[in-house]
Amino acid sequence: MLLYFNVMSEFDDIFAGSNKGLRFLDKCVSKNEQALYNGWWMEQIYQYGTVVDYYVNNTTLETMDPLYGEDPVQKFSDPKKLIFALTLNENSVVLQKFGLVADDELTGFIAIESYTLAMSSAENPYPEPKSGDVLELSEFGCTRPGGRGAKKFEITDRLDQDVEQLNPLLGHYVWLIKGKRFDYSYEDGIEAEPALEQPTDDTYHGGLSGDDYTDETEDDNLYFNPVDTAGRNIFDYSVYGDYDDIYGGYDDD
Repeated sequence: MLLYFNVMSEFDDIFAGSNKGLRFLDKCVSKNEQALYNGWWMEQIYQYGTVVDYYVNNTTLETMDPLYGEDPVQKFSDPKKLIFALTLNENSVVLQKFGLVADDELTGFIAIESYTLAMSSAENPYPEPKSGDVLELSEFGCTRPGGRGAKKFEITDRLDQDVEQLNPLLGHYVWLIKGKRFDYSYEDGIEAEPALEQPTDDTYHGGLSGDDYTDETEDDNLYFNPVDTAGRNIFDYSVYGDYDDIYGGYDDD
């Protein structure tokens, strides 16, 4: 038995020739079946998906600030129309260290073949969705009431492998992306969602000013009861020396 085990433990001996062994997940003999699964995925997405405007984030390692890990003058490419099959988890409640936060989350599927065909170029023949790219639900949000517009979601995760739901017969057919609501901060190439007005404590806010940027000063939308005013009603630190710090300040001496 020991001799038999040693001989048959070699892969080439076990699976040499088509008559000696067949694995159900042998990808070399299931190419036609994988093509069927690929076609099934594409059909489902095209039939039950929705059109989105896809913005590519142009941040690269060369333009990124190595200290902060981000591009201070981040830009987006012109959007392209793509079809995604989407699942929305709107107003999902997440427990963070600051408390309960209600946010919107998105899960989407797009065929790898479709994404490559739409987004490839000579410089990048095999593009992939990436964190930082933005999806605008343009078809879903085009008829919202009250001046509202399509929601935008920033991609946070991208997967091509999830055996439970993505890879029948070990094939690779779709990109699975996950995203959270996009927090607009005056990036070039993209706009804020309509009617999404946020109060601010500042008297000035907007985009960068300079030769290469548009001065996007916005109308003031101040809090009617800012936290500093509420704090002074409880205890006015200025009585003890015009400190703007609740923990005190430093003497001139």
